[in-house]
Amino acid sequence: AKESKIKIIPNGLDVENYRHAISEIEYQKFILFIGRLVFYKNLDVVIASFVDVVEKFPCSKMVVVGDGPMNAKWRKMVSDLGLNKRVIFAGHVSEEKKIELLTKCSAVVLPSYVEGFGLVILESFAMKKPVLVANVRPLSEIVSDGLDGFSIPPHNPNIWTEKINLLLSNKEICMRMGSEGRKKLEEKYASDLMLNGMESLYLSLVNE
Repeated sequence: AKESKIKIIPNGLDVENYRHAISEIEYQKFILFIGRLVFYKNLDVVIASFVDVVEKFPCSKMVVVGDGPMNAKWRKMVSDLGLNKRVIFAGHVSEEKKIELLTKCSAVVLPSYVEGFGLVILESFAMKKPVLVANVRPLSEIVSDGLDGFSIPPHNPNIWTEKINLLLSNKEICMRMGSEGRKKLEEKYASDLMLNGMESLYLSLVNE
């Protein structure tokens, strides 16, 4: 068989940009969503799951960072479910505020059923946070289910509730999963590795 000329080089993240916040990492009782508020981000499923999350953990919160055309609809959903004090829409935030939120949350949720690479996952791994994603590619290929996060059916709020509750109730699991994510980031997705991969590719092309 003819050797494939296709080489995949994953996106990278500059780990150094997040190193200053490592000493401030906590696992407070809130989860974080970062993304544009569009329908395929599927935030509905996490909002629906949060009714039962709050029943078990009345002081828990979800912070939603971002804006978009679904903002009003999802705010109404939150209001209709009586979650106004538990689901906080933060809108657009500065890079410093985003890193602060990543530093303090217990976990990050990315329930999209259509997604590109998902750079938010790498940012979460940089801050040693487990990530809950919908079990669709490529998200389910970046997050290893049960190791550095969970890969969950995109339309089953009960399972989202179960996994969120597990993490909010156990900082040790968050720490262990987050550390695995950080390890994966440094071994596979650090920007210097990406650059080395590109350099090797270019050299191989030049030498052909």
